[in-house]
Amino acid sequence: MTLHRFKQLQRCFSFNATPTTLPQDVAARILPLLNPLKITGGQYIHVGRDVALDEANVACRLSQGRHMIVYNPMKPTEKYHFRLYIVRSNVLDQLSGVMNQAEAQALREELDKVSKIKQHVLEVTRLLFGTIRVVRTDNHYTSVQFLQELRLKGLYGRVTVIAVSSHPGMLAASSCDGNVLNMVSNVDSTKSTTVKWKLDNEHREFPAPKCVANYNNNMHGVDRLDQIRGQFSMADGHSYKRWHKKLALALIDVASSNAYLRRRMVKLELTTRDPYKTFVIELIGELINGQ
Repeated sequence: MTLHRFKQLQRCFSFNATPTTLPQDVAARILPLLNPLKITGGQYIHVGRDVALDEANVACRLSQGRHMIVYNPMKPTEKYHFRLYIVRSNVLDQLSGVMNQAEAQALREELDKVSKIKQHVLEVTRLLFGTIRVVRTDNHYTSVQFLQELRLKGLYGRVTVIAVSSHPGMLAASSCDGNVLNMVSNVDSTKSTTVKWKLDNEHREFPAPKCVANYNNNMHGVDRLDQIRGQFSMADGHSYKRWHKKLALALIDVASSNAYLRRRMVKLELTTRDPYKTFVIELIGELINGQ
């Protein structure tokens, strides 16, 4: 590696400097990674109409990062983890939802009357405002009022809600797949279709509203991105006393898996056993050599 290339990489991966905005922004140390992800998020590929919003989790048990770590005993890997909010397209994979302090403050003033949960979701989907896309989320983030907010921002929604939510101008449906699924949508019709659910180790067809079928077909994008990220995750393989280093490695994992999925859209993969592993090795060589 040349000295010039080493200095270029050091500017992006060095977190020793103490930023002056640290009391106001807990993620100030990793802004050299957050900002490029935000800036380059929508420059390469035009996302599809159907997008999914969900959380990605990075396991972490550091005592110094308690203000950033959340507890969820339902996760199969770890109970303590960082939580990242990711928007992913149905056709291709896109990361968005990171912004600098000035943009976050401007959006906070605009959404001062919106609840915190809706505020987080609208911040993540800010790059999609006015594009008439369809956003899918689960009932942890959404409500009938949230669909109204999405429509004002030029977006539609197909979301699950709690049973007590209702509104006469929207489609409400209920289905049962092990658990009762209550859903509300402002983009679907009242037509019925069939969905395939696994029963007694066999996939069988059941009648269901069309909005349920559309939700199931497009909601698992972020989970797929998590599966790819976890194959060769630097965040899972390293431990640090400083929490921001762990989170920085998680952002690098998200960026590398996002780049891999983008390359698959334009380049045919060779018949290798693990194409993502081959891509990671090539990416490491390009970072070191600068080519």
